[in-house]
Amino acid sequence: MAHDPPQPPPFQRRILIARVQGIGVGVLCLVVIAALSGLLGLRTGEANASGAGLEVHVKYPRILRYKTSLPLEISIRNAGAQALQNVEVQIGRSYLDNFHDVQVTPDTREITERDYRVVLDRLPAGDTREVVAWLEANRSGQLDASLRVVNGTAPALDMRWTTTVLP
Repeated sequence: MAHDPPQPPPFQRRILIARVQGIGVGVLCLVVIAALSGLLGLRTGEANASGAGLEVHVKYPRILRYKTSLPLEISIRNAGAQALQNVEVQIGRSYLDNFHDVQVTPDTREITERDYRVVLDRLPAGDTREVVAWLEANRSGQLDASLRVVNGTAPALDMRWTTTVLP
């Protein structure tokens, strides 16, 4: 006669997860949810300012990833009744120097220690001009930007924003 092997002892089946493993799984789930919802992708922001007969609209990279590029788009509109001469756009150099191979259109007239300067020679009443700078992220972190638009002797328009570059 054949003998049957003994039966295993009874036990409760359950999954044991250590506290650190549970936290790790939760963090991974949050990262996946953030990625699927677009929170970790490229994002743009917008800022507006007006005064001294000008309206300025800026569309800037708000969230950027390392080695990716997005444009910085600056629209300047003459909201006054007279044509304006020599409107100057000054983009902070401390911001632009954080990007690789920055190309500004129209070309910068001057690069100083503080800023890149673009001069819009003549801006007729009601017209809009664009200044575009292509920005390729060269380092990660929070980058503070400053923009100043100068119209002759009128008070300058100052704008600020932050770009976050993710690794």
